[in-house]
Amino acid sequence: MTGAGLLILAFAQPPARAAEWSLSPGISVTEEYNDNVFETAQDRKPYLITHVQPSLTADYTAPLWSGRMFYDPVYRIFAGGKLTNELKNDLSAKVRVVLVENFAYLEASERFQDTTLDGDRELTYLDRVGSNLVMITPYAVQSVNPRWNAREGYRFLQRNYFLSGTIDNVEHALYGSLSREMTPLLSLFLNLDAARVFPVGAASHQRLINSCGGRYEYADGSSIRLEGGYSVFSPESSSPSWSPYWQAAISQRMASRTTASQPWSLRKLDASSPGCQRNLKPGRRRSALGTTKPSTNWGGFPVHAGLTWEVALACSFRSTLSCIPRF
Repeated sequence: MTGAGLLILAFAQPPARAAEWSLSPGISVTEEYNDNVFETAQDRKPYLITHVQPSLTADYTAPLWSGRMFYDPVYRIFAGGKLTNELKNDLSAKVRVVLVENFAYLEASERFQDTTLDGDRELTYLDRVGSNLVMITPYAVQSVNPRWNAREGYRFLQRNYFLSGTIDNVEHALYGSLSREMTPLLSLFLNLDAARVFPVGAASHQRLINSCGGRYEYADGSSIRLEGGYSVFSPESSSPSWSPYWQAAISQRMASRTTASQPWSLRKLDASSPGCQRNLKPGRRRSALGTTKPSTNWGGFPVHAGLTWEVALACSFRSTLSCIPRF
């Protein structure tokens, strides 16, 4: 499956029943301080980095399926000129089909992205490599009662890199999650992901990721999220290794405004006239992120933490379409 194929599948088919589409451009500016930009044990390099990130999202939603195209490049500016400024591209497409309403679903997605590689790790600030990722995942969701929710499924993942010397791979995985709403504002969750990865021309390995955490929404659109867990890497020819991790995030909604709705003619499919609502929604978000990854190669437990301030502006166009077959 290619990006063009997903695009055609997501947007070119005519709607059989009522559907909705939207186009949402946006832009964000983020400041980052990184005390170890190359994630090395010695000779650490601190940098102040500005991220300028425009985006464009196209969504299509019908009763039994939906599609999304998302382009989200980022231009990074390194203070002091010690590193060359860089542009990182990111284009993705996703389709979701309802197999059994309120129970079973199928998702297919494809992503073209500039990423960075260093052995088994994907670091943030090294020479870029073009990559293509295709994912297909059938899954089921259950609501045991209004407070308990579960999700489980299978994931097929294929990674290809556009550079000689890199190792493409295929992944088969089973995953599941369980969440519990403790109060209207507080929820807890548990995640499990078990995968076997088959690199091209190399021995396969297993990977297990467990995590748990909670989310507290202290105001409308504002929340605190804490998560912690560990991953286990089990190659066929050596003993397994494990790596704990944690992350914390604070999202604060500062402001939101919506302009008055304005009619906008798309085209006439039947006796009803579709309309379009144009929304202007500026907002601000603060977030903090920290990770710790023990490794003998790095010599200890390097901890990376950052604080970001983001200002985003998005404008969306929505239209409700209906189509009545004529004979």
